[in-house]
Amino acid sequence: RDRILRGERMAEGGQDPETGGWGRLENVLWYVAHNGPLTNGIVRQHRPLRALGGIRAINSHLFLTKADMVPFLTLLICQTGLEPECAKTLKADCLSNPARGFVSIAYVKKRAHQHTHKTMRVSDGGALHYPGGLLRLALRLTQRAREVAGTDSLWVLALNAGARDVYRDGRTHTARDAVPWMARHRIDEMKDRGGGAVSMNMRRLRKSHKSRNYLRAGGILDDFVSGHTKELAAGHYADIEAHREVHEQAVEDGLREALDVALAAPVVLDDEGSRLDDGDQYLEPEEVRAALGTDNDVWLASCRDYYSSPWARKKGAGCPVAVWGCLECPNAVFTTRHLPSLLSFLDFLEAQREEYAAAEWKARYGLAWERIVNDIRPKFSTEQIATATAIAEADGPRLSLPAQFVELIS
Repeated sequence: RDRILRGERMAEGGQDPETGGWGRLENVLWYVAHNGPLTNGIVRQHRPLRALGGIRAINSHLFLTKADMVPFLTLLICQTGLEPECAKTLKADCLSNPARGFVSIAYVKKRAHQHTHKTMRVSDGGALHYPGGLLRLALRLTQRAREVAGTDSLWVLALNAGARDVYRDGRTHTARDAVPWMARHRIDEMKDRGGGAVSMNMRRLRKSHKSRNYLRAGGILDDFVSGHTKELAAGHYADIEAHREVHEQAVEDGLREALDVALAAPVVLDDEGSRLDDGDQYLEPEEVRAALGTDNDVWLASCRDYYSSPWARKKGAGCPVAVWGCLECPNAVFTTRHLPSLLSFLDFLEAQREEYAAAEWKARYGLAWERIVNDIRPKFSTEQIATATAIAEADGPRLSLPAQFVELIS
């Protein structure tokens, strides 16, 4: 993410290398942005390119590389349980129906015989531990390569011969491909449960995902079985040595107690339920749990009680305010899951400055703008904001703005 976003900024500051010189990286990146990735023929024509690192190093400033695919696919498979062949053949339109903190992934499972086209509902948000957020980031970072290659495949990389669908011909990863990544993060120094060196096998990542879900379910098979019969799930994914401890003692998880929330400050939580704001009004543990879930999502925030709105005309009625009224509401709770929507809405507010006189814009949107810029956005880290921004840019308003909002402003 950082490498490609930085490369895009450099390309914007460059110029045509035929006039500005091939020895400046920003000029070469300008050329790549306008003409596609460098190839062997271009490098042979312009010797200064070798001093900039060669084809792979230069192209990597604007495109994903094969080395990037190991951590991308590892995280995606561990998060979703997708089979490696399904994860590798995802299409650019694989995400659909975003709602209430979830989004659907469409994929093809060729081994499923007559039922090859499948969908999976996964969590969605503005950080990489949400599968939807991870795929949105992948869409954003591979967008340029996809346009150059003229394909709808998700995983399009820059190779020596140009932009290609890296898994088009059934290519796969070997244990050797993962060695540099494992060494960089010292994973190769870890030991497996038998005491031997840890190895990387993408075909077994699905089993790691199933194991994690089993531990989360506390060993209760009815809560763990998904996509299998109970007998198959028990024999292949539950009855393993790694789960001995959970078979002996049920695992219980708790949430940290949240501090009070005041009406004057928006409530902002991190992904563990801890408060990032300075409010002092108390949040019940059940309210924190609900905010970290998705059942109470209302686009820009999680609502503590939609039928107990301070703006309701009568007791028990639904909240009547505009979709951005959450920014002023004491019921609203904001987490990283809502960051892409908040940042997309902030971009909309800035664009509206061109449509209205200053006084009218301030009357309509001034308070909402101030709440995001002064009270919510500063509570998140620079890295979280950068990730959420890239995710929000993945597919434009189709995945960022809800239909009711578009209707409201039309």
